[in-house]
Amino acid sequence: MLDDLFSRSSSTVAAGGGAWRSAYAVGEDGVVTTPDLDSVLAAAVDLARSAVLEIAPAEHVGEHVEAVADADLLVTHFFACTSTAYRGWRWAVTVVRVADADSATVAEVVLLPGSDALLPPAAADEAAAGAERASAAA
Repeated sequence: MLDDLFSRSSSTVAAGGGAWRSAYAVGEDGVVTTPDLDSVLAAAVDLARSAVLEIAPAEHVGEHVEAVADADLLVTHFFACTSTAYRGWRWAVTVVRVADADSATVAEVVLLPGSDALLPPAAADEAAAGAERASAAA
């Protein structure tokens, strides 16, 4: 049952694609909850993008994909990585704020692989062609 709980995604704002991370908290009473998406942190898309642009060329930073509530007052913004060398990867920028603050602060910026990032383009194409051959043979 716990595996089922942890396979569901957390609160998200998506402009394409679903969350691949889960954020759950288990209270002392055993109740599993998901954190709320803080409106100040969810709106910090421009701050998050500018943080990525401090370490990556603008042509490698694509559209904002989603914002995921990792915990109360902790949100990660995801941006597509448009570099051909990192097909399927996403920039992740975690922003945070204290309860009384009206602004967000960048906590970290990383480049994370997506579900299809481990196969180079030629191998991914070959895998798709192999699946088509197997389907045709059946």
